[in-house]
Amino acid sequence: MATLTIKQVPETLYEQLKSRAQDRRRSLNAQVIHDLEAIVLEGRAADHAGMLRETRRLRERIDSPPLTDDILQAARQWGRQQDHQ
Repeated sequence: MATLTIKQVPETLYEQLKSRAQDRRRSLNAQVIHDLEAIVLEGRAADHAGMLRETRRLRERIDSPPLTDDILQAARQWGRQQDHQ
C-alpha cells in the first residue's frame, strides 16, 4: 500500500475528521481513507439536492405515518424490555 502525507490541513477540518473518526470508532487514518474512497472510488460526492429528491420520492412510496419522537421512544423502551427477558 502507498503512503500519503497531507500537509497544511486546516484545524477545523482536522477536528471534524477526528470527531467523525471517534463517532464511528475508527482511527483518524481509517476515517480519512473511508471518506476518500466514498468520494473518489464510489462516486458518492455530496449531492444534497439529489439525496433530498430521492428521500422525498421514497417517502411517497411508503404508506405509513411519519416517525415521531413518541413512536421512537416507545420502540426503544420495547427493545430494552426485550433485552431483559
